[in-house]
Amino acid sequence: MWKANLNYNSAFKPCHSSTQGSTFYHSVLCKALTSKVKINNQEVEVEIDTGATLSLMHSETFSRLFPNQRLTKSSAQLSGISAPINLKEISNIEVTIPGGKPHKLQLYVCDNYKKFTPLLGRDWLDVLVPEWRSRLWPSDPGTVTPKILAGDIDEDKIVDLLETKFQKNFTIDGTQTIEGFEARIILKPNAVPVFHKAYPVPFALRAMLDEKIDSLVKDKIYSVSV
Repeated sequence: MWKANLNYNSAFKPCHSSTQGSTFYHSVLCKALTSKVKINNQEVEVEIDTGATLSLMHSETFSRLFPNQRLTKSSAQLSGISAPINLKEISNIEVTIPGGKPHKLQLYVCDNYKKFTPLLGRDWLDVLVPEWRSRLWPSDPGTVTPKILAGDIDEDKIVDLLETKFQKNFTIDGTQTIEGFEARIILKPNAVPVFHKAYPVPFALRAMLDEKIDSLVKDKIYSVSV
């Protein structure tokens, strides 16, 4: 989604590199979208993160890139998985994206987690690429909630569409069996089968029960053992 929309605008040029893992920012299930931006005339690779409220950099990265810049304690509050995040900040830092104009923005820096790729969060995106939200959901500008979640789509039509596309999954035929599947029953060591006398069936229900059993045998759900 991001790659298609951002290439269309040419605001960002995605590049691929190995990203350092972080306990609270990176997913192992999908590749991060990264881009080169200029921060105070230094080219920095950042991860574009629409899930991040603030744009964030690790203190080691900041010290290496901007050794003469002074940080101040931040009043902003963020929490990681295991603990609060110690934040410092710097204001009026100049940020420029490819083909864009420079903007004076605020950068947040943390030091109590292992190093990670700097994050370009929603606070910077709203300034650098103001139309990014409407690009994600062009049918509903200014919001990041799909209409299907907002209840604006006819649920019956969605169900009909799914039933048409996946007919086998919506069958009401109770005689279908699962084929090619091997099940395992794990027993305790030295387990011994237990046999019980059959429960007595009321006389008035016997004909109905026999009919049901015959039906299950016919459908090969039950089998007759001799």
